[in-house]
Amino acid sequence: DELEFADTLLTALPDCAVLVGVSIAASSPLKAWPRQHFIRIMNALALQDDCAFVLLSGAQQQSECQELMQHLVCRDRVLLTCNLHLRKVAALLSRCQVYVGNDSGLMHVAAAVGASPVVMFGPTDPDVYAPRWLSASALRGAPCPYRKVASFGHPACVVAGRCFTEQDCIEHINPDAVCQSVRRAVQTLTATELQ
Repeated sequence: DELEFADTLLTALPDCAVLVGVSIAASSPLKAWPRQHFIRIMNALALQDDCAFVLLSGAQQQSECQELMQHLVCRDRVLLTCNLHLRKVAALLSRCQVYVGNDSGLMHVAAAVGASPVVMFGPTDPDVYAPRWLSASALRGAPCPYRKVASFGHPACVVAGRCFTEQDCIEHINPDAVCQSVRRAVQTLTATELQ
């Protein structure tokens, strides 16, 4: 059973106040928040907010995730998983209070199983793609004249595989704002549980 699998894996983590699912996966480099920002938020949330993490990796992100792990001061609070079946990923996410990641399909899986998504959006429109979840947070990158607004489909930059403005809009999302969104999601969940 997938939930038993998840619970067994999670015994490797220390007890913590908040369990956060994290994925650096993105369908395009233009939709990928910089790894150094993920490192920064994971270190901050572990040290300041007693968080532990399930770092979800597909085969394509495995080496990037292993490299990311080398820069974490909180490595003992991170469970790195690689190339799991989607049902096992969903089971792990169901044990997380929050999910942090790029605009990808995993944000919808996280929302579906109850982990509040905190998602970074670069060239895509969160009004179209973000999960419609009570405590979901969608952080937008810098304004971009090429962003498709209120319509489905990839923006021209993603299709071309390059930024037309040289500003890489997703890089402008502040890691402190992401940490604050995670904290707000946890507060919302805590308030809901107390009702």
